[in-house]
Amino acid sequence: MLTIPQYDNLIQNQYQDAEKRTKDFRIVIHFDFQFFTRYFVARAIRRIDATLPTYLIKAKGLLADLQSREAELSGSNLRAFIDHLDRFINLLVYLREKLPSIEDTSSAFPEIDNWKGILTETIETLYATMRLAKRYNLKTPRPVSDLAIESSKRSLSSLQRTSYVRRAT
Repeated sequence: MLTIPQYDNLIQNQYQDAEKRTKDFRIVIHFDFQFFTRYFVARAIRRIDATLPTYLIKAKGLLADLQSREAELSGSNLRAFIDHLDRFINLLVYLREKLPSIEDTSSAFPEIDNWKGILTETIETLYATMRLAKRYNLKTPRPVSDLAIESSKRSLSSLQRTSYVRRAT
């Protein structure tokens, strides 16, 4: 079982790792130099292809761990964990969006054909993890004054009078 800081570190390390591995990929997408593109794309594709299944397995394990620890994590402060998850999901979505632009090179790199399914499943798993984390996150109740309650009741009664065409007496 992991503690909350370990969840934060796990997601933050995965995000940093994925960001490093896609840096070359981003540069190659923006600048189209044939000689350099071949080398950097092949290198970036090999790196990403080796880590995508690992991200999927870790995401599924994290989701299962969160589901099994519902009572322990309810009411905990998971804000940093949720922020790290959001950044990681955005990076994977970016990679998923750029996938059609490199599918024309899939004949040279057959590894790309598997990415679509792996990325989709990883993103869906991480979204499910984020939903659970948001559900378990500490929620602060907002105090409501007596004046606010009385005001809302008066507002509701005036709304009912106007909707039922009743005049105030």
